[in-house]
Amino acid sequence: MRKVIFPLLLTLIALSGCSDRNTEESQAERVRLECSNAIVDSSCSAYDSDDPKVVAAFEEAVANAKKIRGVLDYAAEYSLNMTSGSVVRSYSLGLGSDRDMQGLLVKSSDSSTGYAITVEDANRLRDILHK
Repeated sequence: MRKVIFPLLLTLIALSGCSDRNTEESQAERVRLECSNAIVDSSCSAYDSDDPKVVAAFEEAVANAKKIRGVLDYAAEYSLNMTSGSVVRSYSLGLGSDRDMQGLLVKSSDSSTGYAITVEDANRLRDILHK
């Protein structure tokens, strides 16, 4: 009996790791940015798009972002919402206008952990936002 249960248990564990991604990680259909009240910047303006190329650029920037070590001290320019059906992923986003600088991404659900957006991805988002 044990010879049957152990392989079956291993198979179930392996299959549970291969199941579909949860809905939070599903491809967004729309991105919406609101200017943060923390930063007064005349070049900041709200942005909303369901253009697949724009959504893909934001998805790629989020997917490529690398976790930053240490405690954050920041003021983000934008509140970013990425919507897929009824699921909304919310972030704080800092890009600035310096094309040599990385961007900053912070999940709204975990404001103590930041993620660095590559210079390349940050510049792609700056281009979309005309920064």
